[in-house]
Parts: sequence; C-alpha cells; structure tokens
Amino acid sequence: MGKFNVISLFIFLIGCGLQSSNKPSNKGLEQVNSIPSELLAQDLEMLQFWIHEAHGDPYRFTTKKKIDELFDQHIREIRNSGSMTEYEFLGHIFPIMAELRDGHSQAFPSDLDNIDGKVFLPFRIRFVDREPFVLKNYSDKPLSSGMRISKIDGEDADMFFNRLIPLVHRDGNIESIRYRRLENPMYLARMMKALGLSKEKHKIEVNDAGITKEYIVYPFDQMTYDRVSTVRESSTDKTIKLTFKKYGGSEIPIVTIRSFNPHYFNGSYESFTGQIDEVMGRIDQSKADKIILDLRNNSGGEDSYALYLLRYLMDKKFKYHGEVTFQKDDYKFLPDGKHWDIDPKCFRPNQKGTFDATDHLWPDGTSALGSFVPFENRFQKELVVLVNAFTFSAATEVAAILHHAKRAKILGEETGGSYIGNISGYIPTLRLPNSRIQINLALISIKRSFFGEQFTDRGVLPDILVEPAIDDILMKNDVTMTEALAL
Repeated sequence: MGKFNVISLFIFLIGCGLQSSNKPSNKGLEQVNSIPSELLAQDLEMLQFWIHEAHGDPYRFTTKKKIDELFDQHIREIRNSGSMTEYEFLGHIFPIMAELRDGHSQAFPSDLDNIDGKVFLPFRIRFVDREPFVLKNYSDKPLSSGMRISKIDGEDADMFFNRLIPLVHRDGNIESIRYRRLENPMYLARMMKALGLSKEKHKIEVNDAGITKEYIVYPFDQMTYDRVSTVRESSTDKTIKLTFKKYGGSEIPIVTIRSFNPHYFNGSYESFTGQIDEVMGRIDQSKADKIILDLRNNSGGEDSYALYLLRYLMDKKFKYHGEVTFQKDDYKFLPDGKHWDIDPKCFRPNQKGTFDATDHLWPDGTSALGSFVPFENRFQKELVVLVNAFTFSAATEVAAILHHAKRAKILGEETGGSYIGNISGYIPTLRLPNSRIQINLALISIKRSFFGEQFTDRGVLPDILVEPAIDDILMKNDVTMTEALAL
C-alpha cells in the first residue's frame, strides 16, 4: 500500500526467562545461548496464531493446509531437538515465512543490525541468468571480478544456492527478487548461518576464462566486512531527477524516481507533488515525443504519491486500488495492542466477513480509492518504464497499472512486487516472546482492479526482458537504458 509502509513500529515484549547454556553452535562458529525447545515451540504457535488471525491475506498465494502442515512439521522437529540457538530456530521460521509468499512480511534475528561470528563470504556475488559470479573480491585470494563460481565447499554452486532460494521471502512466485536478495551480503550471511552453511573456511571453485581454479577463503566477521566493503554513496543524488539524453537527433527526457517514501520529501505530500509538477512542466516545454520513466530500485512508499504521478501518465480514467481490506476491526490481541486502535471510520464491514477500507484511511484529499481522471496537462505520447527486482510495492503498482492499461512499454527484469496487488499497509514489527526474533507482519490486503486477470502470482513481467551480461555489470554499461533509448 503506501500509507503505513514507512511506519514500521517496533514492539518490545518482556520475554520469558530463558534457561540458557553456553555450548558451541556450528551455525555461527561462536559460543551462543541455547533456548529450550518447548519455549521455541510456543513461539512458533504464537506466530501461527498471528498469521492466521492478523495477516491481511495469508492464503492468497498458498493454502491454509500448506501453512499448517509446515507449522506442525517444524514444531515437531523443534520439540525433538531439546534446545536450539536463535539462528537454528530461524532456520525453521524462514521456510514458513517463505511459504506465506508475502514480500512485506519476513523474519529477522533479535539483533537486526549485527550478526555474530565469521559468517560473511569475503566477496560479493552477482547472479546473471541464475549463475553466480564474483562481483567484488575482498579476500587475499586472486578471485577476480567476473569469475563464475562453479562450486562452494565441493558442491555445485547451483545446488548450494538452490537450498537457499526457496527460503527467500517474496510476493507470490516472483523469481527475480529471490536471486537479488541473496546478492545482499547481510541477507546471505543470515541465511547461511540459519541453515548451518557457515564454516571456518570455504573452498571456492571458479571458472576463469575456461580454466578451473580452487581457493580456500576465510569468512569475515561483520565489523571486518563492513570495513573492507564500505562504498561511499553520493549525497547529491536526488530522489526525483530529470535528465535529457541526446539520441538520434532528439533530446529524450529521463525521469528517475528512486522512492515514493515521504522520508525523502521531508514528510510532505506537497513537496513530492511540487517536484513532479516541476518535472512534468519542463517536459511539456521540451515538446518531447517520449519519456523514459526509471523506477529501478524504487522500493515504494506512499500510494498517494504514486497515484499523483499516474495522473500525469495515464490516458484514460483508471482505478488505483480495487479492494483494500482488513481481516479484523480490532488488533488489540497483537502484542502491545494499544498501538492498533484504528479509527473505526477507516473501515466498514463487508459481506465476506472482513472489513473494507474507507477514504478515512488516508490523509485528507489523498485517498487511493475510487476512479481517477488524468490531469488535463498529462503527457500523451510514448512512455517507456524501466523496472527491476527492486521495483517494489507502490513502484510496482505504477508499473502494473500502466502495463495493464497498455499505456507503457516495460523494460528490464520482473518486478519484485506483485502484479495483482500486495499485502502491506500497517506493518507492525512483533517480537516472539521467548526467542526475541522479530516478525514483520503486513495487515492490509490490497488487490488491483484487475486482480486475477493475468500474472496472478508473478510481478510485472517486462515486455522486453533485459538482463545485462557480467561484463556489462562490471563496466557499468546500462544496457536497459540503451535499449529504452533505441525504441
């Protein structure tokens, strides 16, 4: 949704006293506390209750039977274990959250920002056509950028990562984001540690121009990894940027929007709309015949912001949302439920036994319900939209609505957000009482007006799929932009 995606409320419970013992764990290669299995089984039962009772649409992309069977399986395994470390327990939660198939709902360790132990591979990975390559090397071994990784610890790399891929949280059955998330060093380190794949050293086999080479590399702890891998980002990059690119005798305007999050606009809707007005005014003055809208790496934000942009781009009356519903009219059963006193004017009961959102859910004048007419000064010529796996939430909504209306040509890779709508809105961060593991749980079900018509479990699939080769990535050749300019 947008309105409350940017408000992630951290709710801290007073946890049960843990009976702990210091014993070695092969998950983190350090001394860690072990939690009695009965307390962890209670945590899983609590999570099962939250998902069934509070999640906005828990069985949109799966079934209650599958979810319940997974809970039963993992509760049995946990009870038979005697005790587990936190990360061993996470190894049981990840499959459940992945089966939920909701990209806004996920599990985190109790300490969100730190991972104990030497668990970071000393190089970054980039997947190209599902094959892993070395993107950047931080080890003391000659692992050159661009080498294809063929084996890890004697196991074929595709088999190694295929153990992780199914556990990556995502909307529906979207493929692209599964690989992109594993390119994130923190995400990969968490997954490897939870599945017991972290080791004191790793044997890496790579293919270097047809020659097989093997190296022993030693993983880093987080402090070392952060120190060697820090990249200074430019502070001058704007969230909304308009540039003109000369191509074929024309000046083509490129509108880059990196977020719809109010944080980047001083929390002001008027700041966002003012910048969009200025950009579209300059494009109108340029008499351009084509716009390239770059939504790559835009993780979403306020739907009212995305809706305002669409009114400049759509060529006919349209709906932004089809249905917006809550499961409940009262969420006080969630931990610290006093935070969930939702104004009764924000919803009304429907015939399905759930609750439809009303205009009061949004600030005055910014409701995303109903039908919308494009602005009179809208752009009416050719529109090309660039997307990738990190085009998510409200940014995917823009791409999906333009695609369904056949208003734009979409280039890039499959979006990370669902084509038919997502589960988002209010997203509390809840702590399981015994393990202290954090759970983001999305409470509002959102469906596009074209829900169920096509791509029912996928993202926006581009009209033209563009996946750069590893050499293009290393040379920073933007082949997607090049393709868009040439259309």
